[in-house]
Amino acid sequence: MAALSPNSSAIFCVGDNTDLGTQAEYDLLLKNIEEAGVELPPMYYAIGGHDVYTNAYDQEIERFLENLKMESVYYCVDIHGIRFIVLGSDSKVPEGELGKEQLNWLRERLAETDKSKPVFIFHHQPLKETVSGTLYSSDPEIQDWFGH
Repeated sequence: MAALSPNSSAIFCVGDNTDLGTQAEYDLLLKNIEEAGVELPPMYYAIGGHDVYTNAYDQEIERFLENLKMESVYYCVDIHGIRFIVLGSDSKVPEGELGKEQLNWLRERLAETDKSKPVFIFHHQPLKETVSGTLYSSDPEIQDWFGH
């Protein structure tokens, strides 16, 4: 990133930061970033399915937050007057799940956002009816990523 886009203001990683969510994998990720030997812009992370891969969901969430210095699995940042919103699944289901609390939080963040500027929203899992593989209502035999 430093070579390809040296003037970047931030880097957003949209999940699967690890393979199994283990401490050893976070240690390796952070070591690789440190050893890259370049100054990177601020990095922001979304949680992915592989970051909560085992059955210790609460521990994996804590490990993600602590290692990557994120305040929550969902948050927003404003960079140069542009709003960036990162969402994170509220459960371990493979297709991701946004609960009422997070959806209410999202509504509040969008309501307070300047309507004349773009908003970028990141989420690891694709939401239903948004991209190929999730368009179940248009073609249930092919668009079956959600396992209906």
